[in-house]
Amino acid sequence: MRIAILPALLLAAGAAHAAETLERPVLEGDWVPLSKAAESITGPLRLTAGAITFEGAEPLPIEPVESGPQGTLYRVTAPRRVALRNGNTICPGPVTYLRVTPQAAGDGAFAFFETQDRPTDRDRSTCLWSVYVKQQ
Repeated sequence: MRIAILPALLLAAGAAHAAETLERPVLEGDWVPLSKAAESITGPLRLTAGAITFEGAEPLPIEPVESGPQGTLYRVTAPRRVALRNGNTICPGPVTYLRVTPQAAGDGAFAFFETQDRPTDRDRSTCLWSVYVKQQ
C-alpha cells in the first residue's frame, strides 16, 4: 500500500507544478515596442532573469521582488539613468523599479519607476510606460 501512495503523490505534485508553470507567463525574452512612439524612444529590449537591456544601452541589472495580479515587480540592483535613442531617457533620474504586466495576446506593459520606496499595485509610473510584444 505504501508503494502505491508514493507514485500517486509524485504524480499529483507534478501536475500541480505543471499547472503553476502554465499560469505564470514567461517574461524573459526579446520584446519589440507595439507603438511607433515607443519604437523611436526605446527600440526593442531584452528581458532576462538578471537584467533588462535596451538596444545600444548597457544592461540594467534587476531582480524579481514580487509577482501578482499586476505582474512582476523587479528591483533595479544598481539604479542609474538609462540613455535611449535620440537622447531620451527612461526616467529623469535613476531607474529603481520595473513592473511587467502581461496583457492579451502576448503583449506586456512595461512601467518604470524612480521611487525610493517599492511601488505598490496602485502606484502609477512617473517614467516611461509602454506596451511591447514578445517575440517567439
